[in-house]
Amino acid sequence: MKGQPNLTMPHAQTPHPFLKRLKNLTQPAHQQLEANLYAQRMVAGTISQADYAAYLQRLWPIHVTVEAEYQRWPDWAAYGFDITSRQRAPLLAQDLAYLAYPLPADSHFPLSPGHDFAEMLAYLYVLEGSTLGGQVLLRKIKPVLGLTPQQGGAYFYSYGPQVGSQWQAVQQFLTDYVTQKPTAETVIINQANQFFEMIDQWLTAKLL
Repeated sequence: MKGQPNLTMPHAQTPHPFLKRLKNLTQPAHQQLEANLYAQRMVAGTISQADYAAYLQRLWPIHVTVEAEYQRWPDWAAYGFDITSRQRAPLLAQDLAYLAYPLPADSHFPLSPGHDFAEMLAYLYVLEGSTLGGQVLLRKIKPVLGLTPQQGGAYFYSYGPQVGSQWQAVQQFLTDYVTQKPTAETVIINQANQFFEMIDQWLTAKLL
């Protein structure tokens, strides 16, 4: 996003070649998503509480739908990955309750049921990657809206001090999976691009 700080963090270790390809090939769609009006207002420190609550309400169906889709796949346990701990819809509900805004009556997000577990890894990459930028955004809007992790900022705070190690665990899982199943690489990259675009369209459909 031109003129805006990068909402992701640099990795301490040299990334795996697959992770480099995944990041590079999804970067245009990722940057387009980061350029949405909600993000711009948060980065600029001009977002209102109503804007912020509307943004959380728009995120709610995405997480509810994807996290339910995760549960359809027993593969997580087979690979020793705790997907239950990655549920962030409850954090959105917590924040909206604190702000005294309702959850959306309709939690439908137009995501087709997956046909390949690699698609779930694409969703994981996109949503878990957002935890890094989320903490950056929380620092931007904290002085504007008076948020704390316990008071309206739980979603963006996500894993707190463990956000880096949690992201590294996702990256390791992705590389281990692609190492075992090389054909999954194309599926993950293509689905991640599509998911970035879907989220961008969803968020901009009802811009304030």
